[in-house]
Amino acid sequence: MKLAQRAWQRLGLFCAVTTAVATLSMGAAAPLPSNAQSSTGQLAPFQAVSGELAPSPGLADEWQFPGAPGQMISLVAQTTSGDLDPVLELYGPSGDLLAANDNASFGTTDARIEGVWLNDTGLYRVRVYREGLQRGPTAGTYILTLLRGYANWPAASAQDQNLTPDPRSGWAAQELGSLPANGFFVTSGFQGPGHEDYELSWEFNNDTFKWRFWHNQMGTWALSLTDAEGNRIARQQGRAEALRGLAAAPDARLSLHYNLGTLTAILNQQPIVSVQIPTEIAATIDAQEDLMATVSLQIAGNQGAPPGVDIDGSDAPPGNNPPFSLSPLYITTPFYAESPLDSGAVGPTPPSGRLYGETSEETIGELRTLGYISRPGTGIQGEISEGFILNDVAGYWSLTLIQRPFQDIVLGFTASVLQGPPETACGVLFRQLSASDFATMLFTPQQGIYFYQYQGGVPTETQIARFSPSLLPGVGSTNRFVIVAMGDTAHLFINGRLEASMPVATAAGSIASHLVIREPGRAYCQFQDIWLWSAD
Repeated sequence: MKLAQRAWQRLGLFCAVTTAVATLSMGAAAPLPSNAQSSTGQLAPFQAVSGELAPSPGLADEWQFPGAPGQMISLVAQTTSGDLDPVLELYGPSGDLLAANDNASFGTTDARIEGVWLNDTGLYRVRVYREGLQRGPTAGTYILTLLRGYANWPAASAQDQNLTPDPRSGWAAQELGSLPANGFFVTSGFQGPGHEDYELSWEFNNDTFKWRFWHNQMGTWALSLTDAEGNRIARQQGRAEALRGLAAAPDARLSLHYNLGTLTAILNQQPIVSVQIPTEIAATIDAQEDLMATVSLQIAGNQGAPPGVDIDGSDAPPGNNPPFSLSPLYITTPFYAESPLDSGAVGPTPPSGRLYGETSEETIGELRTLGYISRPGTGIQGEISEGFILNDVAGYWSLTLIQRPFQDIVLGFTASVLQGPPETACGVLFRQLSASDFATMLFTPQQGIYFYQYQGGVPTETQIARFSPSLLPGVGSTNRFVIVAMGDTAHLFINGRLEASMPVATAAGSIASHLVIREPGRAYCQFQDIWLWSAD
C-alpha cells in the first residue's frame, strides 16, 4: 500500500505516515434482555423522583403517570452522580412510542422531552436507561421530573401566591416573574373561600405588547392583545360555564399557554379560547424582551379601583376580604429557544448503532461484535497523523490519500473545517474508480451530511443529504467519522453514532480527501487521526 506523502501549494495536503499491522477480536456480547427493568414507580407533576442505573442488575427503570387529552407535558432526566448518560422514552397507553431523547443539547448528556400534547386517557410509561444499554459504559444516579407545559422549571415559579385584597378597594396584584416572550406555560389551581363575586386578570406585558386574560365569577372571559399605546391588536370574549364558581372548585386547573403567536386558555384540559395573531406580529413579539407576568384580583365592592383610590366621592368602608390563593401555581418555559435539532438534541441510538472505542483497534473490535465485519482481514493497514486540503476557487476538489485500491475497508478519521463559509463541505472519497465513479461522504459546519454513490458523474437514487444532530456545528469544530464499506453496503458513523447506510458499487478504489466550495473564497479542511483497516 502506498500512502500519499506530499505538500501541495494549491490543494495542500500534508501526511505524516506510520504503518502498522494488527488484528483484534472480541468475544460476542451477551444477548440484550428485551424487558429487563431495575425498578418501577409512579410520577406526579413537579415532584422529582430518583433512580440509579448500573451495568447490573437491570437495564432500565420504568415510571408511569395518568394522562388525559389536552394535557401538555415535558420530562427531564438529570444525572446527579457518576458519568451516567440517561435516555428517555415516552410511551402512550396503547404502547406506542411517542417521544424519545438521549442528549438534550450540545454539551450535556441529560435528557429532555419537551412539549408533548397527550391525546389519550390512560397510563403513560416513561423508560429511563443507560445510553447503549448493556454496552453503554456509563453508570450513576439521576432525578426524573414530570412537568406540565415546557421543560424549564424556574425554582421560584413553584411558589404559591396569596392575593390579599385591599380592605377598601378590594383590589390586589402580584408579579409572578419574568417570562420569555417566545413561549410560556402557566398553570394554577384556585382557593377563594368567601369570595362570591370576583374578577381575575392575568397579564403578560413588556414595553411593546400586553397579553391579558380576564375572567369572573359568572364565567365571563375576555382575551386580548394590545400595543404600548393600548391599541387593540386582537380580542375575543365570551362565557364559559366551566369558569363559573372557579374559586370554590378545589380541583379546577387553569392553564395559559403561549407559543408561536398563539395564546390559549385551558381549564381542566379543555380549551376555552385560543387567539392566533398574524405571523409578522408574532415574530415581532417573539423577538422582544421578556414579559412580566402579573395576576390581579378585584372582589365585589369598588370594581376596578386600585388601592387608595376614591371612586365614589368617599372612601369605601373597610371590608373583610380573606386571601384568594393561587395554589398550586407552576410556571414552565421552553428549554428549546429554537428547534431541538438546532440546539443539538440527539435521539436514542440502538446499541447496534453505537461505537464507543477511541482507538482503531477498539473500533474494529466493536464492529466485529456488532456484526458489521464478518470476514477476516489483514488488519490496520496504516495511520496518518494529519492531513489537510485547501482551495479558494469554487468547485469540487480532491486529493489522493491512499492510492492503492481497496474494496472492503473501515476508514476512521477526525475532520474540521478551519476556514471557509458555513456551506463549505469537507470529507472523503472512497472506492474511487475515476473522477465520475466513486462513493463520498461530506459534511458542513451547518450540520449538513451528504453520503453519495456517484456513477457516471451522477448520484444514485440512494443518495443521503440531510441535517445531522450528531455533528458538532461551526467552523473549527472537530467531528469523528468511521466509514464501514463491506460488500455492497456502506455505513457511516458520526461521533460514535450510526448516521446512515447506503448501497455502494462492489469495486475496489482509491481513497481521497474531498472539498466542495460553493462560493469563491478560501476554504481549509483539516484531517487528523486517519486510519485504515482492510479485509482485502
